[in-house]
Amino acid sequence: MDMQGYSQIWEAKMVPVRSDLDDVLTNVLAHVGLQDQRDRPGAYKDTGDGAIFVMPAKDIARLVDPLLKHLHTALVRYDRERLASAPAIRLRAAVHVGPLSLPDHRGDAINDVCRLLDSQVVRAGLTVARSSSRTDLVTFMYGSLTSDGVICRRPVIID
Repeated sequence: MDMQGYSQIWEAKMVPVRSDLDDVLTNVLAHVGLQDQRDRPGAYKDTGDGAIFVMPAKDIARLVDPLLKHLHTALVRYDRERLASAPAIRLRAAVHVGPLSLPDHRGDAINDVCRLLDSQVVRAGLTVARSSSRTDLVTFMYGSLTSDGVICRRPVIID
């Protein structure tokens, strides 16, 4: 996930708003019964304005429901309760269900999800969603169910 506009926040406000995001994530993960990946070695990478979480396969279904619904609700609550001087938190989130190599969590899945998260399409999606529905979270999902028709890394020829 990645915060929209984080680099445009005054540096003095970056730490507090990132801390607020961490609190939101901690509470949402606990609420939906998912382990906070920051507690698992190698399963979390802080990207400054966001994070990469590597979740166990058993949690795949809960990444979409109920996690995203509760994350959206928490962001709406945060926006409603934050001080006017505090920056808003707008998130782009991408989910990929592809495999990663262990123990370093490398592979196509991590590359694809990072590229997708940083794409103009996802960035524009959050801007449009925010202006039309006042949402603070836009999520794009990507994986074997959706990518087979979009990206073919190892083409198969069928007679």
